[in-house]
Amino acid sequence: MNWIQRFPKRLQLLACLLVAMMTVVWLVVPVKMPPMVQAYLPAGATSTAAIAAPANSNVAVALKFYEAYNDRTKIGLLDQIFAPDYMGLVNGRRIPGVKAAKGFVLAFLDAFPDAYYAVEDTVAVGDRVVIRWDCTATHRGKFLNIDPTGQPIEVTGITIFQLKDGKISRLWNNWDTYGLMQQLQSAG
Repeated sequence: MNWIQRFPKRLQLLACLLVAMMTVVWLVVPVKMPPMVQAYLPAGATSTAAIAAPANSNVAVALKFYEAYNDRTKIGLLDQIFAPDYMGLVNGRRIPGVKAAKGFVLAFLDAFPDAYYAVEDTVAVGDRVVIRWDCTATHRGKFLNIDPTGQPIEVTGITIFQLKDGKISRLWNNWDTYGLMQQLQSAG
């Protein structure tokens, strides 16, 4: 039992809400930072507002990534949101360049044409956006050498985006591959 579990549930919830509110205030309200903290702010920034402003616009760009998955007709968004030097790392697999990224997305959508990504949590600081997501879909095409099963699946994951000049330059994506494979194999 950790220290917070010793308190009643309502007090635990109140503490979590307080921390969340303090975090939002810290990111939104321009607060003058001490010199030791200023060393970690972007060049020329003197307050937390310098972190929050680019982070908010970066979230909008990162969310377009899921738009492309959720509506196949919007796959062209990837050309707009990826930087020319884009590099992705998905479950340890390198995906260099926009063309390779589009190929990866299209291959996934061929196997799971009704894939829908629900964004559950978003955290943004500076040039990074972290999104926790949940994907539901139906296995209708070959995926990792597994023939279509018609099995509905649900998989969760976390993606970290790094943005430069308003475009995604790096992406690190980890999702529950084991859970997905268990779901597909249970159908067979």
